[in-house]
Amino acid sequence: MEHSETALLVIPCCPNDHKSNCQNNIRMAQRILDLEQNCCKYDAKWMIFISGLTFLELNNDTHSMTYCIAIKTHTHLVFASDSRTNAGPDHVSAYSKMFSWGIPGERQFVLLSAGNLATTQDVVMQVNRDIRESEQTNLHNIKYLSDAADYIGRVSQMMQNKHNNQMNSGFNAEASFIIGGQIGMDPPEIFMVYPQGNHITCPAMTPFLQIGEIKYGKPLLDRVIQEDTPEDDAIRAAMVSMDSTMRSNVTVGPPIEIFSYTNNSLVQGDYRIFRNSDPYLRLLRTRWSETLLEAFGKLPKLPELSGPTKASLSPTFAPQPLSEPVNNTPPDIEPVQLPN
Repeated sequence: MEHSETALLVIPCCPNDHKSNCQNNIRMAQRILDLEQNCCKYDAKWMIFISGLTFLELNNDTHSMTYCIAIKTHTHLVFASDSRTNAGPDHVSAYSKMFSWGIPGERQFVLLSAGNLATTQDVVMQVNRDIRESEQTNLHNIKYLSDAADYIGRVSQMMQNKHNNQMNSGFNAEASFIIGGQIGMDPPEIFMVYPQGNHITCPAMTPFLQIGEIKYGKPLLDRVIQEDTPEDDAIRAAMVSMDSTMRSNVTVGPPIEIFSYTNNSLVQGDYRIFRNSDPYLRLLRTRWSETLLEAFGKLPKLPELSGPTKASLSPTFAPQPLSEPVNNTPPDIEPVQLPN
């Protein structure tokens, strides 16, 4: 085929595809396009191959595959977030995913974000703009926290639609949020806002919410967090949950931001950032690993696996008689007398 200035082949690729499958697709694409010079970009959705000097990215959105936690107890609201953002294996940055607003003595809000970085930054800028310009609806005049969650959902939808209209169809502008805080003497609350704009709150039996890479750190929270969990324990549980996620998923990383709001105080809470070199974070990580190994060693001994035999799915074959063994020994050969 004739080489144009830019040749483009887009192959859908499942994120769970084995590496060898992706390599096979690469070789197939190279044969199809007869690419002599090519570059390729991997991400979660597409493999893109381009010949020539022009490099075009279909999925050029910056993904913020983060991890954020909000915990609601009888005495505090505890928030935790990581700070890693990536747009590929060679473009990793640190951005804060935690934002706060408030009027002392009247209301306090904390917002956590996960998803497309452009969307989340636009949402925060719009919230600031609405407050600054005293818009009819903003976080400084909303009456209820559920209304604040609705407001964040509407702003998020507006920004997602803007980016989706500007970019190609492969662009993913979705973002999710957790907003928590307190207005007046209404009970403090936390809400999770989905990319579609709707929201939920946490049930009393599991008083926490998560967004982003939630699966690695959830088992610990399920076992530890209750409504009467003390503040220090809630913060330590959030940090261990965050560290467990960072250990299993490289898209989540430090610094870790912690924010703790005292219920009914209506003043900004306590804040601290833990960088990877922080002595307490290192100690917490080491102690947790050592304690896990120690606890594993104390598990009861496994009983003997002597239950009924598992039925085989292989078809039953009648035993075949064994054939006579073949004698491969060479016959004896008498020596031949050669004449003189």
